[in-house]
Amino acid sequence: MSSYEFEDAAGNRYRLRKGAGPDFIHPENLCSGSSYRASMLLNGVSKPVIQEGFTHFYFDVLARSSVSTSTPRAALEQALADNYLTVEKIDSAFVVEDHQPDTRSFLKAQIQTEIDKIIADERREAEMHDRQLSKESVGNVALIYLGGFAYHAYRSGKELTLWLKEVSDLVNPVVRMEHRFKAMQAAKHEDNIADALNTYTNTYLEGEKRELVEALGFDPSAITLAQLEDAMAMTSLIWDDPNLRMQLTIFIKNYVSAQHSIEFTEALGAEALGIILSMILIALTAGAALPAVAINAIRKFKGLGELLAEYARVTHRVIQQKKQFSSKGTGPGKLESVDTQVRKTDAHGAETGKISKKKSKKVEPESLAEATSILAARRNSIAAHGYQPKYSDAELKDIAETGDIGKERFQVRFMESKYLTHRETPDAPLSGAMGQTMQGASGTGAKYWSTSFDQLEDADSDPKLISEKLGLTYNPEADYALVIVDTQAAAPITGVKSVSATFKNVGEFANTELPDDFPKSFTDKAMTPEFQAEYSKHYKDAEASGAFKKEWSSKKFENYLNTTDLDPTDKDLMIQRFEMHGTIGNNDDYLGNGLTKNNNPAVNQKYGAVETLNFERNEVNLSQLKEQSAISVLPELSRI
Repeated sequence: MSSYEFEDAAGNRYRLRKGAGPDFIHPENLCSGSSYRASMLLNGVSKPVIQEGFTHFYFDVLARSSVSTSTPRAALEQALADNYLTVEKIDSAFVVEDHQPDTRSFLKAQIQTEIDKIIADERREAEMHDRQLSKESVGNVALIYLGGFAYHAYRSGKELTLWLKEVSDLVNPVVRMEHRFKAMQAAKHEDNIADALNTYTNTYLEGEKRELVEALGFDPSAITLAQLEDAMAMTSLIWDDPNLRMQLTIFIKNYVSAQHSIEFTEALGAEALGIILSMILIALTAGAALPAVAINAIRKFKGLGELLAEYARVTHRVIQQKKQFSSKGTGPGKLESVDTQVRKTDAHGAETGKISKKKSKKVEPESLAEATSILAARRNSIAAHGYQPKYSDAELKDIAETGDIGKERFQVRFMESKYLTHRETPDAPLSGAMGQTMQGASGTGAKYWSTSFDQLEDADSDPKLISEKLGLTYNPEADYALVIVDTQAAAPITGVKSVSATFKNVGEFANTELPDDFPKSFTDKAMTPEFQAEYSKHYKDAEASGAFKKEWSSKKFENYLNTTDLDPTDKDLMIQRFEMHGTIGNNDDYLGNGLTKNNNPAVNQKYGAVETLNFERNEVNLSQLKEQSAISVLPELSRI
């Protein structure tokens, strides 16, 4: 559903968009949480405009939400206050027709495809050159293989480590200060200040350009200062994107690791910047700055360089459009590098205003396509270096206690592939749902447990790693699927309610949605660490005794409990807890602190991930979510 733009009597322009509902924060919504502000805003809007806005969003938003639709104005006011719709002011001078879409997510997917192709080609070639590599020096190995990155650095016999040092030096502030000092010394010989300034500028910039271009292996005379400035600005814009930076860093490590005979530094900083700059220069100059012998560089990396250059152009365009949108444009000029600050935000970007001093590990894709490409990059990293959890136990506890991952935009649902289709319509693709249907007090829909994309992406899409991270028992005979959910698109459709998986929250959820089955008098006793430990012991003992071999039911569990010395009251509590296990899903390994148990014996951690309990209050199948671009499905996961 597209946005709807309108103008009030004073000439102020606004844009209405679909929101995600009252459980989500929309900082851009001028009327969030206040029907009074919505009423004041709409006071200056004509009835025909209000009617048109109401009609525009009726079927897609208003009719699907809990908003009363008695009158168009009242419906819009309530929808704005509850975040089913959002409204933002726009600059009337901004021409919407000239607005170009942000294609960066699609470009990232293309970049990953190109990366995968290069790595696959390189690994195939590596086998063909094994004999030659065994006869060559390290420098000559680089000459053969690293043409696209550092080919000409070796024309004077330099080794890879020396080339990397030179690239690092050029972005080292101490070295750059030395360049400035030399330029100032040259300027002292001029007769007047203007000439001195010109000499300083030309000497410094041309000198640094020549040294940088030579270190990267290009012909300085074939690259203009303007081309280098644009290439460096593009590289900076690319490097400012943490997800793309991760993609490219993993690519560079994997590319060099495919060279068998070359060791590469584990930590890529300035070196990676130099490599990216090289690829962009190849694209901007169409390889003209490389001698004919460097045709390998053009063949292998020109396509990737062109995609990176286009990504930088789109990023720059988006930044400029935002400036124009807010009437703060800087006017025409060269492509510039934009300095950014990382701000600590809540799950939906509400800023605290404080600058975060700690580098965030959080991975936040911008689209479903980007989320898929991030998993592909992570798979390459795990294959090359092994699995290492992103967050420590202490960090996971902190996220569980202070964060709210259920409100992060991208969530993931891990399930057996057989549940992607409904048992009554097995031939209908994606006829299944996110989970088992539950009838609650506030609606009827799928109930399931999940976590955020950020919590799970370090395990890639390896079903065994994911199972162990989520505290599940991996079944090698089963097929598993991963569903990535864009909650901004899904929440208005599903009406999902999410709570962090603590004893308190799950207990309150049970009291609210299933009060007759699990009243507060029960959850006060059962939702405690002590009772959970007791339940876990009895459940595992029952399982070990073969009680559930033929049937998993409360009757079978009761039969086992009759063999114990529990008194009747405790038995009743245990049976009721078993029924809660079956209905809500908090199983025998449930910890009650919002975290899953780590079941990976190779990882020395107690916890796996922060998890949430979700309840979709509308009955929606996976096919419907797919049609609305609300999910991306990886139907058959494979081991790394």
